[in-house]
Amino acid sequence: GFGTVGRWVAGALHTQAGRLASQYGLAVSVVGLGNARDGFIYDRAGLDLGSALAAAADGAPNWPPWPGAGGWHSAPSPRSCPAPR
Repeated sequence: GFGTVGRWVAGALHTQAGRLASQYGLAVSVVGLGNARDGFIYDRAGLDLGSALAAAADGAPNWPPWPGAGGWHSAPSPRSCPAPR
């Protein structure tokens, strides 16, 4: 997910990428993000965490569309659908 905890993890991965690479030889690539409100986005080549975090800070990740990535929007909540007649 890309809620509170997911954004914190993404931020830590983004800000500590250099340290993870130099001290541990790790290169982390996040290929998918999602939440119930905005849907899901993926890119085999990896997503730009800085851009995703900036979009989330603005209150709307706005995915899809995202350049070079695929994904889908969330389905509407049953509470937001009109009642059957």
